[in-house]
This record gives sequence, C-alpha cells and structure tokens, in this order.
Amino acid sequence: MTDFAKHIASLKDTDPIQVRGKVTNIVGLVVEGHGPGSCMGGMCEIYSKGVSDSIMAEVVGFRDKRVLLMPLGDLGGIGPGSTIIARKSNPSVKVGDELLGRVIDGMGNPLDGKGSLTLGQEMPLYGRTINPLKKKRITEPLDLGIAAINGVLTIGKGQRMAIMAGS
Repeated sequence: MTDFAKHIASLKDTDPIQVRGKVTNIVGLVVEGHGPGSCMGGMCEIYSKGVSDSIMAEVVGFRDKRVLLMPLGDLGGIGPGSTIIARKSNPSVKVGDELLGRVIDGMGNPLDGKGSLTLGQEMPLYGRTINPLKKKRITEPLDLGIAAINGVLTIGKGQRMAIMAGS
C-alpha cells in the first residue's frame, strides 16, 4: 500500500464534524444524555463544566432518543449539563511488540513505570469470531507444577485462558 493510500484509508476513521450532546441524568454509574449520535460500543468523552479534563465513556444503550453511557473513569464533577462528545464509533486498541513484558491498565496506559508506549498499529476491539469447531484440537496437557491443578483442572497446551484478579 502506498503512503497516499494509507492516508486515504486513515480518513475513514476521522470525523471532521464534532457532534456534541449534554448530560441529562446520572443513575448509579450510568450517564444518560441527549446526543451525540453514536452506536453501541462507541466511545464518547464527557467534560464537566469549567474543567478541561474529560473522562472516556462507552455507549451501552439507548432509551427514548437518549444515549446511555458507562464511564471508564471517576464521575467526579460530572453532572447535568456536562458536555458529551462522540469520539470513536468503532472501538479499537493500539497494539505492537512494545507491549511484550509491560503492565498496562484497561485503557492501555502503562502501570509499570517503564515509560510511555509508542504503539503505531490499531486493531478493532471486536473482531470476527472464529468457529470453535475449526480450531486445532488440544491434545497435550500443560504441566503447571501443582499436582492438584494438573489432576482436577487440567490445562492443555494451546488452550485459551483468562487470568483475572479482584479489584
């Protein structure tokens, strides 16, 4: 792909018109507002009155021509009348080899004190699903070094697993 074609392709994700809305209601952690036009999973920024800092929020639903947002940060200072600006309609994450061995938070910000990340490639957050029947079978067990887990909760080489921690 030529440089010109790359620049043209990057224009698909830009929106030269900034659509704004206003917060009308907050119930628990859900922020309700009029506008901006967005789709499920889209990202918005919410600005509190008189403050330049914003918090990101994900569109989680719609009710009576209003958008329902789930904030991805502290709601301090956000209230009725706060400005909502649509940012991304297709959620994506930045990826690259620089992430190997790093510790990041849910927004991709480094937590390990090893400096900032300069990631160039963006991938869609919600990609195509893979038919599980077309995946390679897992036939070889993975020794975890703990007999109880190996015996009762056997893990196979190549198996996907989630490692989660309480907050």
